[in-house]
Amino acid sequence: MLSAQQTDETFARLEAVNTCLALEHKDEVIAQLELFFNKQGVKKEDIDLIIFGMNGDIFLDKIYHQLQNSYFDSSSVYGYYKHLCGEYYTSTAFALWLGSVVMRNQAIPSMIRLNSANRPNIRRILIYNHVRNKEHSMMLLSVPD
Repeated sequence: MLSAQQTDETFARLEAVNTCLALEHKDEVIAQLELFFNKQGVKKEDIDLIIFGMNGDIFLDKIYHQLQNSYFDSSSVYGYYKHLCGEYYTSTAFALWLGSVVMRNQAIPSMIRLNSANRPNIRRILIYNHVRNKEHSMMLLSVPD
């Protein structure tokens, strides 16, 4: 359950959410990610898992591959989720649940992994999704204090 109040049972915190419209090029997405991270006082290297909204469409998934290959480094752990839930307008809610479960269990299921990199502790997760490369969303999850 999502709550504004932290309890002893809280295992993940939604630190920040950002949405953007009409970002069509990798450089525009990177600029928004940089603003998002700067606003939160986070560096991209602080992200332990990046969950992309890949849906299997080679054209629409292009930006995810570009970010994976040029913006984030090879030590980053990459995952994806839409093969588990499908493509729909609020699929990021599923990704939020998935990220929270990963954080609670401190384990990344093999079924969502895109690479074999590993991080010993999962303290921050970025969820990045877009719809038709026009409506972009970024969510930052963290371990509660």
